[in-house]
Amino acid sequence: MEEIDTLLNGNKIVQDTKGFMFGIDAVLLAHFALGQIKKNDRVIDLCTGTGIVPLLQEKAVSSTVAFTGLELQQKYAGLAQKSVELNGLTEKIKIIQGDVKNVEQLFEKHSFNIITCNPPYMLAEQGMTNPNDEKAIARHEVCCTLADVCNAVDFLLHTHGSFFMIHKASRLPEIFRQPFIGGFGIRCGSHSLRPAEASRKNALDRHVSTCAQTFRSGRRIRKKPA
Repeated sequence: MEEIDTLLNGNKIVQDTKGFMFGIDAVLLAHFALGQIKKNDRVIDLCTGTGIVPLLQEKAVSSTVAFTGLELQQKYAGLAQKSVELNGLTEKIKIIQGDVKNVEQLFEKHSFNIITCNPPYMLAEQGMTNPNDEKAIARHEVCCTLADVCNAVDFLLHTHGSFFMIHKASRLPEIFRQPFIGGFGIRCGSHSLRPAEASRKNALDRHVSTCAQTFRSGRRIRKKPA
C-alpha cells in the first residue's frame, strides 16, 4: 500500500509500506555528501530506490544543482517519480529507470561531479535472502554487485569529482580494492591513499587497518586526474 510521508526538510516521499522503505543509511549518506555539492554541479544517486537521497539534498544546496536518480526496479523508479512530481521538483530532479551496468547507454562519459550510492550490502549467497524479490534485490547483490557500481562510477564521474558510498564495515578490504581499477584515490577521515600506492599490498593493508579503526558510516572516494 502506498503512503506519503513528510521529510524533515518539508519534502514528501511516496513509499510502499509492504515493499522496501528507506532507512537511516540513506539519510546518513545524503548528509555525508552535502558538504561537497557546489553550484552548477551535476549529482547522480545510483540505486536511488524511492529517491530519498536527492529529495533530502535538494533543499540544502544551490538551485543550480541538477540531480538524477537511477533505479533498476520499475516500481520504485515510479514511486520516486511520483515524489518528484508531488514536490514540484521535475526541473531539479530527474528519475531514470535503468541498470547501473548499462550507464554507458544512458549517460555521457564523466558527466557527473558528485555520485552517491547506497548499494545492496549482502553478497548474493550471504545470509538469508528475503522471499520478497523487491527487497532481495535491494539488500543482496542479486542484480548489482560492488564491482558493477564501481565500474559505473568510473564511467560517470568527472575528474576531481567525488563518490560517496555507504556500506558494511566487514567489506572494507573489498571496497578499498575495487576503485583502483578506475584510478581512484581514497579518503577516509584524515587518511588518504594515492592510486599509485594501490599496487603495493602493504600500503593498502595499512590503509584498510587505519580506516577500519576510524570507520564511520560513509566514505568519500575522490577521483584523481588520469
